[in-house]
Amino acid sequence: MTTGHFETPPPSLAHVLGLAAEGDVLTFGAPRAVVNRLRHACPAARIEAKPLAGVYSSQPAAFIGGFCWLRSELTRALPAFRRLLATGGTLWVFWPKPVAWEAEGIRPETGITTEAVHACAASLGLVSASACDLDEVWAGVKLVPADVVN
Repeated sequence: MTTGHFETPPPSLAHVLGLAAEGDVLTFGAPRAVVNRLRHACPAARIEAKPLAGVYSSQPAAFIGGFCWLRSELTRALPAFRRLLATGGTLWVFWPKPVAWEAEGIRPETGITTEAVHACAASLGLVSASACDLDEVWAGVKLVPADVVN
């Protein structure tokens, strides 16, 4: 008798991030390759890619993905991401992992760490709900209001 071994395929990027099959998605500062992956993973979603500075002139959205290279960008942009997030929406913040800092010209004192994200988020009443690695360069964390978790 032969027994089969079935591997469960890894969850899709859309599933990991909580992207709806259809809906509005705003990304700020996302690399083109990441935006293309999101569009491929969720072809029915309306994915709008804006520069990081676009966060200050955008309308609220149900899904926001913010990409910050430096800690100073994070501390400026995270409050704006929070203001833009529609009630019950999803907010992901992404940053380059320390292994990518040298290649990207990021000095350790200016780079973003998980601890820096958590500290900045906590000052705004946000907590981490889950985390993921988009690829070998980008790490991310899903942030939600602390009162949603409690």
